[in-house]
Amino acid sequence: MAVILHVDLDGFFVAVERQLRPDLKDRPLVIGGQPNAWGRVVAVSPEAAAHGVRTGLSLAIAAQRL
Repeated sequence: MAVILHVDLDGFFVAVERQLRPDLKDRPLVIGGQPNAWGRVVAVSPEAAAHGVRTGLSLAIAAQRL
């Protein structure tokens, strides 16, 4: 029998970044790359999601929404 495991890592990536940088607590946080380069949003904090930023969104569009 095959087992399929789905793990949502958004919360994990945000928690790790905030552990490394406590000054980011309670601020919108987007995990991805440089906003002026090609790339997609990998993870978002709840504060960034409130601004309409979602996983898979272009980094340039995410930067405009924040």
